[in-house]
Amino acid sequence: MASFQATTRDATMGPTLMDSANTIGGTGKSVRDTGKDVTAGGAAGGGQNNNFRQRNMRFLQEQNKEATKVLENAEQERDEALAVVQKHEARMGEIEKDHRRLQQALADSEQMCD
Repeated sequence: MASFQATTRDATMGPTLMDSANTIGGTGKSVRDTGKDVTAGGAAGGGQNNNFRQRNMRFLQEQNKEATKVLENAEQERDEALAVVQKHEARMGEIEKDHRRLQQALADSEQMCD
């Protein structure tokens, strides 16, 4: 009977530690009334978790923006290099055509001399 007296409390004593642990943020709202699982982060942890997610999302978006900018610059450099290569190939084609024409003219000249 002594243990029974130790576990009972007077209504004037205020909430017990167990009552405080079962309410959210001192609002008097019971954990059971919310239907939320507060064991995996708690009511205060939810805000921190959301803040972390927002910061992480902003960080990843910034990384994506930088990677996209680097990719666009690389693509522009590639396009410029391809234009230079195409211009060079076109010039080489003209030079080879002139070379063949001049070789043919030389061969024709040598044949006339013989």
